[in-house]
Amino acid sequence: MPLKSTSREFPGFSHIYLSGETRAAAFRVSLDLKGDQNFALTRGEYRPDEPLVCVRYMGKKVPSDVIWTGWAVLQLFSDRVVEILRQHGFTGWSTYPVEVRGKDGEVFPGYHGMAFPGRCGPIDKSRSPLVREPEPDDAFAQHKGMYFDQDTWDGSDLFMSSDGTGFVFITEAVKRAFEKAKVKNISFTPLDEVLWYLPVK
Repeated sequence: MPLKSTSREFPGFSHIYLSGETRAAAFRVSLDLKGDQNFALTRGEYRPDEPLVCVRYMGKKVPSDVIWTGWAVLQLFSDRVVEILRQHGFTGWSTYPVEVRGKDGEVFPGYHGMAFPGRCGPIDKSRSPLVREPEPDDAFAQHKGMYFDQDTWDGSDLFMSSDGTGFVFITEAVKRAFEKAKVKNISFTPLDEVLWYLPVK
């Protein structure tokens, strides 16, 4: 998909969202990948020649609009969700071929592996204050907020940071379109409210 101009005004971190899963018991798939292929696929840096076989390994027997995987960053969208992206002209995404199968080998057609070549600059941890947890033994701290230099955003509606992480960011327009269509099994957390964990040394 073509990317929009960098002249697009940055909407603020309260209007950019981190996407995530909503249903712990949802249909999940596993697939055979090597090394960092999961990140390369999601970041749009690698595209398979043949459909990747994705097999249910936990959760409900029927997939939702969005399927999450045994890999931390990979996600699949249904035809319906991809059509929403197309109809609205949203940018910063592409697809790769997948074949979704149930545990007994039945095929669920109409799904796409999702890649997000839209970009912003690296995440700046220095802008995210630490909130220490008293348990267990002060071993972890929460970073509150996920920030980057807003001038590095390329204007895409769906995008990832240039530092190689697997976080997928979504504009408010995409969030509203998904919510209006009642897209299932995806959540949205404003970037200035994201809580994320890193070991404390």
